[in-house]
Amino acid sequence: MLKPTRRSNSPPSIPAELRLESGSVSLIGPANDANPMAQVRTKLLGSIVLDASIKWTRITLQLTGMAKLNIPVTGHREDANQPATINSTTNICDVEKELIPTGESSIAFGLHLPHNLPPSVETKHASVIYTLIATLTGGPFKKQKIQRTVVVKRHYLPNSSVMIPTALVANVQGWFEYNIEAPRACAIEAGEIVLAARWSVEKERMDVKHVDIRLEEIESYRYRTREALHKLPPVIRRYPISTYHPTAFSQDINETHLLRAPIPSTIRARHYSMYLEITHRCRVTFHFGSADNQSPYVEPLTVEVPIIVTNFPDGEENSAIGVGDDGIQVDLDLPEYTPQYESAVAVAVTNEVS
Repeated sequence: MLKPTRRSNSPPSIPAELRLESGSVSLIGPANDANPMAQVRTKLLGSIVLDASIKWTRITLQLTGMAKLNIPVTGHREDANQPATINSTTNICDVEKELIPTGESSIAFGLHLPHNLPPSVETKHASVIYTLIATLTGGPFKKQKIQRTVVVKRHYLPNSSVMIPTALVANVQGWFEYNIEAPRACAIEAGEIVLAARWSVEKERMDVKHVDIRLEEIESYRYRTREALHKLPPVIRRYPISTYHPTAFSQDINETHLLRAPIPSTIRARHYSMYLEITHRCRVTFHFGSADNQSPYVEPLTVEVPIIVTNFPDGEENSAIGVGDDGIQVDLDLPEYTPQYESAVAVAVTNEVS
């Protein structure tokens, strides 16, 4: 009598495994050639673990980046009753590298990345996604593909010790003069944005009663057709207001008032890519009045102060520039990732079917 064959309960062996030292890659500074960090070649580090029983003859690594847009646009076509949909996919990155198997159980690799890559992002209507694909070949009939998602991050501040440049917003409107000094960038880890404001009121019995500070996030979409470049109305997210009450008789232009806007942990860092831009600004509103409330009503004055909201790289203490007393002033010039709209970008416009 034949004995029944035993079935092994052990899982089948994996021909190969793609491992990354970190699931994210950090790029520092704006994505242009003026950025001093543009000369630093960032590497995506990892390894491929091979099964000793299988002999591979060739291994190809390929990092691809795709920018996608899918958004309805009312009135894009003549028939306004059927809103059009903008649907586009563009390849923004294609980096390849060949690895030669040497019989070892593991092969380490470092894939150099372009310095002008936009960061990974995914919103309701747009996304930037990077994928690393390893293709293993072991003859004419043996092929294996492994892929991993790679997160690309862009930081405008390399660490907490850099000297951040400031911008000045100043104006004189009739009897009211003000100037606001704001940092060009602020880290989410700081928890708040601090503005240094000075003002002077030249009208009798009229003072600044209080100042409202609100942080806003602007999500903007754009696309290009054969006719022109189109920009859609932005989506603005308004965060809670913080109120500053100046002390009595503190209306001198030489006195500095520190206006603080909290940074919520849910805020997204600045993003600039082919179809999507996420920016931030502080909305400062001056409210006027008098101590005896006898003066006529004066409309509040609102000032918008742009600012770059960013975050520090993972393990920012290991960053090579601006550490300790050697802090340098970082370059925050814009624009950072400038897509070539002159080249043909495939944009498909279709009618939605309800």
